[in-house]
Amino acid sequence: MSQFGRLTQLQLREYWTDEASDFTPWLAEEENIALVGDSIGLNIEVEAQEHNVGPFSADILCRDIDTENWVLIENQLESTDHKHLGQLLTYAAGLDAVTIVWIAKSFTDEHRAALDWLNRITDEAFSFFGLEIELWQIGDSAVAPKLNMISHPNDWQRTISRTVDRGLITRLAVTMPGGETIDDKVAADTFVKVIKELGVQEIKDLNIEVNGRDLISTVEYPNQQQRKLDDGHYINVNTSTKVKRNLLEDIASRLDINLQVEIIPR
Repeated sequence: MSQFGRLTQLQLREYWTDEASDFTPWLAEEENIALVGDSIGLNIEVEAQEHNVGPFSADILCRDIDTENWVLIENQLESTDHKHLGQLLTYAAGLDAVTIVWIAKSFTDEHRAALDWLNRITDEAFSFFGLEIELWQIGDSAVAPKLNMISHPNDWQRTISRTVDRGLITRLAVTMPGGETIDDKVAADTFVKVIKELGVQEIKDLNIEVNGRDLISTVEYPNQQQRKLDDGHYINVNTSTKVKRNLLEDIASRLDINLQVEIIPR
């Protein structure tokens, strides 16, 4: 008879020690933000982490690729609290965000009711989501995150159905000067491979900046999505697929090479 493993739920703090330095950067990685997008039925990409809004700093700022509207994500490793609810509403007002996603270990009944109430009284252009995050493992398998919907807009089911039908998750396809095509499943992987093919140092010498940081650096920036290369350089991938395409086209123009960059369905 076949042997079955047992699902074991892990404590979030076993995997992420700190919200700002561990959980937020993990959540902002392309494959993980796609998990959030799949859960709420939106095709979203990260624009910034720890984005300043007045005296506060919002965890993750994303953009809905289809509508170009802001999507704000506030995340916690513990149960929801009044402080984060207040910050979330402050960020929403300051950024004019239309989709708010609150991710936490667990939601109190009061905070779930607050999100449900906000979804009832606000304009249909505004959406509030509550997601509880869990970590599971079978034996020695890789740890798997699971997002459970706690609160969502009244018309959310229709919205997610339309999104799934359209299949809007995207990636990059790049045709190199020699005709080779690089089109990994994740846009950041394609972006890094193309830069390595074109020459890391040559592109570094162009002094290109992304969100006020060097595109290619020998410094690891805090709260930024970077890919570390074997030679010690770091490539900043803290941008949307659209921005990655624009950066590659700018690099090709400045290096005077023929590069065809497309955004295609994943």
